[in-house]
Amino acid sequence: MIRLSPEHHDWTGWVALIPARGGSKGIPDKNLREVGGLSLVARAVRKAKAARSVARVLVSTDSEAIAQAALEEGAEAPFLRPCELARDDTPTSEVLAHAWHYLRERESFRRPVEGLALLQPTSPFLKSESIDHALDIFCRSGARILKAIRAVKDHPAWMVQKTEGGFLSPYLPGSPRRRQDLERLFIPCGALYLYRREVLNHPEDHPKTAWLELPWPESLDVDDPGDLVVAELLAASGRGGDGLVSLPAKP
Repeated sequence: MIRLSPEHHDWTGWVALIPARGGSKGIPDKNLREVGGLSLVARAVRKAKAARSVARVLVSTDSEAIAQAALEEGAEAPFLRPCELARDDTPTSEVLAHAWHYLRERESFRRPVEGLALLQPTSPFLKSESIDHALDIFCRSGARILKAIRAVKDHPAWMVQKTEGGFLSPYLPGSPRRRQDLERLFIPCGALYLYRREVLNHPEDHPKTAWLELPWPESLDVDDPGDLVVAELLAASGRGGDGLVSLPAKP
């Protein structure tokens, strides 16, 4: 049994929460797979620790191996997530609520946590500067949540669906349009979410949401083996742009 990190008592500012469960059907041990010589969870911890606006880095995992890897990078791993919160179909909101409950039970009322910055380890090229930029936008916006987004490449206006007669029909009404005539659409890329204390204490159905558009490859999400190959090639060629190929561990 590993020895988990002792509790910390500096509860000021923003806490980076890195959810990294042990199981993955698409890529076994995905969060421990290496990109550019560093595991995905190690990369996420280093990005969070390098962000000036993040006071602490907390890893939520059900895996002792991932917890140990997080501790070696200087993150906190004070608990192992219950197995019922580490299934394939576990909503991120439940993982978020579990970590927030842990913090609320142990925080100092004189120095409360302002909110959580949820960083997915499956976005290996998210930059620390983008975390800081997102928090700057967020704190000035008045929004309750911020989501990192990317532009949609395959526009719904071009999509088709199969009909019962064996033919194709447009998914949306109207004729396909030229690319330059289409409005830009976006989708959350999963790399980064910010949550204010107020919305964590009192979840809302439709909270006011700010955004930060991430370019590629910051918006890359490692979801299947092909994505991992792309990430490894980017890191090996230096085109990932984050400098985390041979960076030593931070104290």
